[in-house]
Amino acid sequence: MPFASDQEFTITQVSSSLWRLNVELACFDNPHLPDPFIIPVDFICDGSSIPRPIWSLIGHPLWGAFGVCGFLHDRLYRIRYDRKKADLAYVYELEKLDTPAWQRALCYWALRTFGGFAYVGKAKAG
Repeated sequence: MPFASDQEFTITQVSSSLWRLNVELACFDNPHLPDPFIIPVDFICDGSSIPRPIWSLIGHPLWGAFGVCGFLHDRLYRIRYDRKKADLAYVYELEKLDTPAWQRALCYWALRTFGGFAYVGKAKAG
């Protein structure tokens, strides 16, 4: 199970591009993370960084699996978790939430290709 089944993913918009997590989320059974991995309440995130032109293929970065997994991935980058393990953890969670393989592959490619910029930027944002 990727996230605790009784958890409801609720967020509040705090600016034009940032969202606050209203509940603590616990991620379980991910081989790339300590078990459980906790995303704290009030964590601020910009969602999965999916470029707008791709939204028509994949969806909005805060909808469905991309929303909850985006919070996980942002948290991992923010705490300077190993970047490759963070990217693998994100894709693993997408798989557990039944995201199609082609979408996961596209996301992983984008993370490995462009994620270094975000990794440095999120670490600076602290």
